[in-house]
Amino acid sequence: MKSRTTTAGWHNLGMEWKEHVVWFAPIAITMAAYVSIKYRSSIREHPQVRKAVLVFVITAFAAAGVAGYFGAMINKHAPVNGGSTIHWMGGSH
Repeated sequence: MKSRTTTAGWHNLGMEWKEHVVWFAPIAITMAAYVSIKYRSSIREHPQVRKAVLVFVITAFAAAGVAGYFGAMINKHAPVNGGSTIHWMGGSH
C-alpha cells in the first residue's frame, strides 16, 4: 500500500526487488546443492568450483535478505511511518 505519494519510489523499488530480483535465490541455492551433492567426493580438489558455489550461496542469501527487508518495510513500516522522499529521474508519476 502506498501511504504517501512522496514514498512511491521506495515502494516501487522494493516491489521490483521482491518480484524480479529475488527469484535468483532459489535457483542459486538449488545449483549449489546439486553441485555439492554431485561432486561431493572431488570438490576438495577444485578450489575454484568450491569458491564459485560459495559465492552463489552468499549471493542467494543476500538477495533473500534484501527482499525480506523490503517486504517488512513495505508491509509493516511504510504504511504507518512513511519515509524519506525519493525522486526518480523523469518527474513524478
